[in-house]
Amino acid sequence: MTGKTSKSDARREEILVAAAACFSEKGLKGASVGDICTRLGISPGHLYYYFKSKDAIVLALLDRVRARAIEDIDKTAAGEDPLGHILNGDYLANAVVRQQGEIDTATMWEVYAEAVRSPAVSAKNHQHWRETSAAVRRLVVSEQARGRIRADADLDLFMTLLSMFIVTTSLAVFSDPDFDADRYRKAGLAMLAPFLESTAISKPRRRRA
Repeated sequence: MTGKTSKSDARREEILVAAAACFSEKGLKGASVGDICTRLGISPGHLYYYFKSKDAIVLALLDRVRARAIEDIDKTAAGEDPLGHILNGDYLANAVVRQQGEIDTATMWEVYAEAVRSPAVSAKNHQHWRETSAAVRRLVVSEQARGRIRADADLDLFMTLLSMFIVTTSLAVFSDPDFDADRYRKAGLAMLAPFLESTAISKPRRRRA
């Protein structure tokens, strides 16, 4: 039974990797089940044995996005300078590097639009937000315990502002033709400064051109 399960898991993995590549090339709407099957050399019936629809594939890929985001936030929280890592742009730089079988950033923005029309995608996005927000809260609580966030700080407000910085900056990377990471870092620091102890943020590291 284990061998059969492993083979099934491997085939599901192949389908998800192929789907992510097709979405990246043709867009969420442009890529079809036929495109995914052609890339893999399988029939639609074979694919539907593992996933009932294209939407089911998208939902499975969104589960990966959520898991990766939580893992990245928790890893950042465990690092030497979590807030500096986020404000210096290192967290964002890591987030936009797509691993095999993951939805790329451009496709992810299409997913956000699709959530307006699809209750299933909307519910998945809500789950993503709740669980990643919980991960951000763990980071914020940890930083307060380490003395980097003021003891009297409103953590709910701080967490909201930090989330706003991450989301806004991730959009600006692709939308602002004059995007300047240092300018956004300074803006983020100015926004969060009232909540921080004076030694909370490290100086930004020099980046290679």
